[in-house]
Order: sequence, then C-alpha cells, then structure tokens
Amino acid sequence: MLRPARLVIADLDAHGRSAVVADGPAPEVRESPAWPGAGVTLLWRSPAEAHHNADYSASESSLSPLPGGTTLMMWQLPPQAELNLLSSEERLRAQRPRMQISDRPPVAPSHPGMHATPTLDYVIVIRGEITLILEHGEVTLGPGDTVVDRGVRHAWENRGSEPSLCAIVNVDAPGWAAGRGGVRED
Repeated sequence: MLRPARLVIADLDAHGRSAVVADGPAPEVRESPAWPGAGVTLLWRSPAEAHHNADYSASESSLSPLPGGTTLMMWQLPPQAELNLLSSEERLRAQRPRMQISDRPPVAPSHPGMHATPTLDYVIVIRGEITLILEHGEVTLGPGDTVVDRGVRHAWENRGSEPSLCAIVNVDAPGWAAGRGGVRED
C-alpha cells in the first residue's frame, strides 16, 4: 500500500489575502497493478503561469507536466527482493517505464526499466535508499540525497530492505530530449 500524503495548498482567498485554500488527502494515488506497494501519488500538476484559486492539483490523464509546467509527486518503490518474488513476466511488466521519449534500446547495462523523458527532474530521497542506474555507472542514494536528471536514460532499483520514498518534481523541458535522453546522433 502506498504511503498516504496530505496536500495543503496556500493561495489567495476571495479577499486577496494569503490563506489555506485546500487541505486534505492527495487527490490522485496510482499504485502499480503489476507491483503492489510501488507507485506514485500525484500532488500537483500545473502550467508555468498558474492562476490563483485554480485547481491544478491533479490530472487523470498523465503524470507528465503540461507544456511549460510542472508536476509534483511522491514516489514509493518497494525493495528489489519483493520484485524478485514475481514471475519473470510480472517483473518485466512491473519495471516497464510509464514515460519515455526514445524507442531506441538502451546502451549497456541493459535494464528493463531504462527510460528517458523530455523533462528536467528533481528527485529527493525522503526515506530508504534507491539506486540510480545509468548507461555508464550507478549511484546509491539515501535520505536527503538529491538527483537532478537532465533528461538522460536511467532506471531505478531499491536494493535496500524497506520501501523507498522520494519526492519528485518534473519540469517540462522538451529541449532536453535532443541529444540527451537517448536521441543521439552517433
């Protein structure tokens, strides 16, 4: 089960004063049907120029930011040991990326979750540990560690013993796709 998240939105009230305009459970939780305990809670999705008192908190259609916009999510990933209990077909389905910009196969090391997106991503580890796997190398991160992903091919694994929890901000950045996220000229 995904960890519940509370969303508090501060904005201008009807009199133009700062106020809490929403306070409650996050509006959209997407648990992976292929891997229980893995998934995201979409907290916020907005265009670059949001208007006061507009509800940009969730979208049923996509986890990608709107053009010129952002998304804010909490991401939970169970330990790899739990994934290894699934059949090989279930593992592939569970690791399949939801978003990617290139159909080109990844360069070694091959990983079923390798993907790239046309976004600039800030990933902040809140709890547990997570390993960022790149085409050349990998790094294990713990609470407080932050990744700035500039649209490059990558995959994630939780090699720890507890579910990891990360905060993610995706910024629409279609320019990162050219030459960065797997669309190369070589």
